[in-house]
Amino acid sequence: MDITNLSNTEDSFIARLELEPDENRVHPEHCKAHKDKIPLIGRNPGEQIRIEIPTANGTNGAIYTLSRFFLNDEGRLILGNRIKDLHNCQPSANACDAVVKGKIMLEGLDDPSDAETLGEFIEQASPNIQNNKLIVIAPHGGEIEPWTDVEAEFVTKSFSSVGAALWMCKGFSSEGNEDAYERWHITSTEINPESFPKLKTIIGQNLKFDYSVAFHGWKEDFICVGGNPENQDASLISDIRDAIGDILKERDPSIAVNIAPCSGNFNGDDPKNIVNRLGTNSVQIEQCKKARRLHYEAIAEAVVNVLGTRLNTGIHSTKIREI
Repeated sequence: MDITNLSNTEDSFIARLELEPDENRVHPEHCKAHKDKIPLIGRNPGEQIRIEIPTANGTNGAIYTLSRFFLNDEGRLILGNRIKDLHNCQPSANACDAVVKGKIMLEGLDDPSDAETLGEFIEQASPNIQNNKLIVIAPHGGEIEPWTDVEAEFVTKSFSSVGAALWMCKGFSSEGNEDAYERWHITSTEINPESFPKLKTIIGQNLKFDYSVAFHGWKEDFICVGGNPENQDASLISDIRDAIGDILKERDPSIAVNIAPCSGNFNGDDPKNIVNRLGTNSVQIEQCKKARRLHYEAIAEAVVNVLGTRLNTGIHSTKIREI
């Protein structure tokens, strides 16, 4: 597939990229632009934008969140320091000039296989929302936080009879690199529906789902289950923790399963977290790579077992498949 055939047609502007290594000045996932440039691409501060960086092999796309602080120089764009190989940018007139666009995904690119081939990013969602009982999400699927999208799909398919909704994104690394996370990851509290058309449609159709579940990956060596501490279903988080823990005790007791508070800011308790914006009762599951790689299906089945009793579906996974 020729990536040039998928170019966005919306307005854009060219800016000279600069890195800010101090995270106190610019968050790693944020960028600063001139205030008069932002309206050109139809975006506002706090929304996500796409930056296309020229490299020796073509162009690498990346997603950043627009800072609420602005630059005085129209020709500059300051990036947070998260893309480690930005020095590979091919300079023009001794500067790294990139194209800045308002649409974060390429037009016409929907197939995960094509996105993987191109090292790109796509958004996927249920084609229509049948009710507001359950939504399952994986904002960082593909190679960003591997296997989280597979888990979300498994749970959603298990509740297809009640019309469970699915929303997820898949991001892939550029050829020969492992850069999906640094190019495509957006913190869950900052995911803006204005930048994700399918998410915006879901939010527009439903005030809130009864239950929302988010699958995530992290660098710790254990699993932590968090979510909204004010869930009406007060035992939901602990029940999911216990269900996952019981399964892993038999399969891999070396993986601990804890309940929030988790390490750092991974508790899933922020009202701005997308899982809490979507659900009245919400759960966020942070998983170590070993758990996702070896036990993703067992973890997903544990979630199905707990939710099945809540949704009064009679759905219960009685068989955990062998690895």
